[in-house]
Amino acid sequence: MLKALGGRGGTGGRNLSSATIAYGGKGSFSMTAWLDPVGGRLVRTSTTGRFHMTMEMSGVPNAPGTITFDGTFRQDLERR
Repeated sequence: MLKALGGRGGTGGRNLSSATIAYGGKGSFSMTAWLDPVGGRLVRTSTTGRFHMTMEMSGVPNAPGTITFDGTFRQDLERR
């Protein structure tokens, strides 16, 4: 993205004080958790879901317009 903005690092010497980024979208996630009632702690979790998000920049020269992120998510955690 930095290349699209005309720089090699940072902001490429451009003043971006009026730049804004707007995020939007939605997601649907489901989590299952396993608890140790005797020890009173979380043992394991499993989370899955889908998401659709957008990101739009304004006030940024050569900004790519609206960027869309669509995908799935999975995260499994286990206490060891």
